[in-house]
Amino acid sequence: MPIKRNLNPLFKYHHGAAMTELLVSLPALLLMGLGGLQTALLFDAKTTINYATFEAARKG
Repeated sequence: MPIKRNLNPLFKYHHGAAMTELLVSLPALLLMGLGGLQTALLFDAKTTINYATFEAARKG
């Protein structure tokens, strides 16, 4: 087990690295995901309005 003992000092200060990376990247990922969802809802509303105006013009 001397290899494990020699590698231990290399990872001594990396205990919170994963949590820090998550906290840094999570807001950006949430912003992109929720922005995409909002864009999809916007296009759905636009399609609904276009269809409603088409049907209203068709009925006269």
